[in-house]
Amino acid sequence: MKATTKGIKGALYRILSAGAKEASLERHAKDMKIVRVLAIVGIPVAAIGVHGGTGAIFGVVGSRPLWYGPYTPIYFVPSAMLSGAAFLLAIYIITNKLMGREKLKETINMLKNVVLLLLFLEWFFIFWEAIVSLWPTSPIEDIETASRLLFGPYWYVFWVIEFLIGFIVPAGILLGRRASRIPVLMVIAGLLIVIGIIGIRFNIVLPTLSEAPLPHLPAEWNIKQMPWKQIPAYPGTVFGWIPNYGGGVPYFPSIWEILVQASIITFLILLYSLAVKFVPLQEVVRNE
Repeated sequence: MKATTKGIKGALYRILSAGAKEASLERHAKDMKIVRVLAIVGIPVAAIGVHGGTGAIFGVVGSRPLWYGPYTPIYFVPSAMLSGAAFLLAIYIITNKLMGREKLKETINMLKNVVLLLLFLEWFFIFWEAIVSLWPTSPIEDIETASRLLFGPYWYVFWVIEFLIGFIVPAGILLGRRASRIPVLMVIAGLLIVIGIIGIRFNIVLPTLSEAPLPHLPAEWNIKQMPWKQIPAYPGTVFGWIPNYGGGVPYFPSIWEILVQASIITFLILLYSLAVKFVPLQEVVRNE
């Protein structure tokens, strides 16, 4: 950044640098201390206030199996960290390639190692959640819900999207030696992990909502009727059942739901691309 930079770019630089106008090594060292303090403060705020808070919304619902309990808020934290790190790994490589900038190998390798660590941590949680939920002494509601998640109508979400696409394939790519030499493989791995996280979020909600919260009352008294009952397949489909969410309407994300999510992701990519283009994130500080 130059102190004489004017206009919108100059105003942006002054805001981001908190008014600093020098780029000496001493100033850089002070800035890094500030960054470390902000990171230390930001981690618990994000973990407890944002991701843990989202998990707590699910964890305090006592009428829903697999949601209720102190474990749920904790589970949301590594899941959010994994999706963010994997997406950042992919976008970092893509944006630097499109803008013709040099990709820093140290940064890429660091992100790759972080993603690998978080990926195995995430599946540590998923493995034990499945084992405990299916244990014969667990509450019958948990066993039934976990069985629907793993072997019910949406079995392919867990085994194909979560396990195969979101874990096995990217873990194999990132653990291989070719990933460090071929950045496009890490882009693929990062995007596959994000797809797997979408499957995880899908399975957190739907199988649990299939359990009627008031099972001993008439079905119409419940918020959601049991969705897994056998109903005739639509003409031209190969399935003998379709999830029935009250009124015979099968659930699938509408075009508007898909467009909203796509718009959010696109907007975030745009913001990151603008930051990479206009903010000298990779500029080396030198004494003049």
